[in-house]
Amino acid sequence: MKKYFYSLFILFFSYCTTNKEFEVDANTKLLEINPSTAKHIMLSELFEDVEFIKLETKEDFLISQIEKIEYFNNMYFVLSGGVIFIFDQVGEIVSKIDNKGKGPEEYQTIWDMYIDRDNNTIELLDTPSAKILTYDFEGNLKDIWRHGLIAESFTKADSDKYLFYCGNNFNDKVSQKLVIKSKSNNKILNSFIEIDKKHAKFLHFKNNRRFAHTSKSISIVEVFENVVYKYQNNELSKKYSVDFGKNNISKEFLNQDFDNAMFFAKEARLNEFAFLIHSFFESDDYLFFAYEFGEKVQFVFYNKIKGSILNVKGLSDDLFFYEKNEISEIREFLPLAQSEEKFIIAIEPSTFLDMFNKSNNVTNESPNILNLVKSIEYYENPILLICKPKI
Repeated sequence: MKKYFYSLFILFFSYCTTNKEFEVDANTKLLEINPSTAKHIMLSELFEDVEFIKLETKEDFLISQIEKIEYFNNMYFVLSGGVIFIFDQVGEIVSKIDNKGKGPEEYQTIWDMYIDRDNNTIELLDTPSAKILTYDFEGNLKDIWRHGLIAESFTKADSDKYLFYCGNNFNDKVSQKLVIKSKSNNKILNSFIEIDKKHAKFLHFKNNRRFAHTSKSISIVEVFENVVYKYQNNELSKKYSVDFGKNNISKEFLNQDFDNAMFFAKEARLNEFAFLIHSFFESDDYLFFAYEFGEKVQFVFYNKIKGSILNVKGLSDDLFFYEKNEISEIREFLPLAQSEEKFIIAIEPSTFLDMFNKSNNVTNESPNILNLVKSIEYYENPILLICKPKI
């Protein structure tokens, strides 16, 4: 079975959380999360509407590990294995961008992608080459910008101003994690969040959901501090602080010497610390993120309108089938994208068929599922679930 490239799956990368006391000012929202009291809920408690999109499968159009998905202009953009696969709104193949290589107009790999909704282009971050390549949706190369930063992810504040997250990649050019740079003059405009040189030795974590755009600002999640920052008007400020209470990683634990990030993660799990915020999404109405707790992954849904926090440790399906199947691996149902106040989740056909085989009936609310089950094979491209959260 294929596995998706959620950031948490890569244990060779770093895992960490705060090494500071919580300093929450009047402009910072404190989210108090008790991992031990997380709930097991039904899918219907989280989502009120689900649509299924079967992605077309062809021999030269096979998706392996999904690293990121974006949706724009009735198209799905899927980053997988250094290739951008583009599907239309019903899942049929449109085109793909596959230009790997070491030539001047090629990329070595893709660490992140950004859809420019004003120019109908897609921008790809090639971290080893320290450049961004811009393509149109037909796969034609339009521009190359050699920005010179070793960045893990990026987004744009406007047509010229880019936000690069460099993580703990300390070097003679960068000593802070977040770098704001102008494309027009290739100059650094500002930088924030000082890099800890001790952490720079081994704490490196690739997170494809580092940024979220709301109507007024850009949010940036900093997994090392359990903090969500807000970038607005060329300034950075704390927006949310997440407090896991007694399950926060202690200063004493952080001050230990670890050979590598894998040992750090192993010990953090054994001590049942809550750590590593990932799968981060924010809209004007809600905030969503997942975190590691012991051997499990749990998630938080913060409803801004109601001011309520849903802390979840397990899911059972009551939307697709009459029998309430427990979802054994919650990671498989974490969102990969957010669009128009809806989450986009990708699941393997094998997972969906296994759920169906455990059940005798399809729900009245989802009459098309039976047709979907009949049309899919175990090892085809994933199925997209377009889910509207309950607000």
